[in-house]
Amino acid sequence: MFTITRIIFVHGIGLDTGEDYWKPWSAALAESLKCIELNVAESSFDGVYYADIYAAVNLIDISHKLQKERFILQVKNNAREDMYRQTPFHQRGQIEDVLDNGSKLFGQMYHYFHDDQVYECINKRLYDKLASVEDKVHLIGYSLGSLISFCSLQQRRELTGKVKNFIMVGCPLFWLRHGMKLRADLHVKPTLNHFTNVAGILDIAYPQIVPRYVEGLDEQVKVTVNRYNPVKGHSAYFDVKTSLNAIAEIIKKYYHE
Repeated sequence: MFTITRIIFVHGIGLDTGEDYWKPWSAALAESLKCIELNVAESSFDGVYYADIYAAVNLIDISHKLQKERFILQVKNNAREDMYRQTPFHQRGQIEDVLDNGSKLFGQMYHYFHDDQVYECINKRLYDKLASVEDKVHLIGYSLGSLISFCSLQQRRELTGKVKNFIMVGCPLFWLRHGMKLRADLHVKPTLNHFTNVAGILDIAYPQIVPRYVEGLDEQVKVTVNRYNPVKGHSAYFDVKTSLNAIAEIIKKYYHE
């Protein structure tokens, strides 16, 4: 029986994310796919949405305020230690702005790692989406969505077979690897099939160093999203042709398997 391939996105945190966030992404990606002679119908795209869970917990969860502040500080200090180790002394003054911006942005993921109810509710959104389709899936996890996808796939191996291709885009594991160790085994491949990391060369998430911490990657693809601004280099993967074309090529490679 012929099976249609689905392309499913999982968003990150920190942007104004509506439930249909994935539609502009899918339209842009469909254009890149079309340019390499792979026509994908609009109905083949979908997205997992969980920003409402975070919005609700941030409004009511006063008890976690201090713990969240400590988490953000820990994220910052862990990143500082690694950055200082790799940076010449005369360039270290430039690091503090990156540390401030990165820890504030990626520290917003606190609840996923330290609140079991949030963790389970978010994962369930992905499980429900995978269970609802009979088709094979290209799963594209963007930013914090890449970590959610990683953890979720490890927890429900029976659903992993549906994911023919797991693509992490702008993965912030550098900042959140200590939190990830609470929820996942970084030495175990999260999917039974293809596993790819798309890394912007100048991206505040530092996704290019994911292979240092994760085992089982089949491929890492480096792209230039923004040459000058690491924050825009993280936020514009689905706006820039170089990254869209790279993702399209990965999808095409495994689309008809």
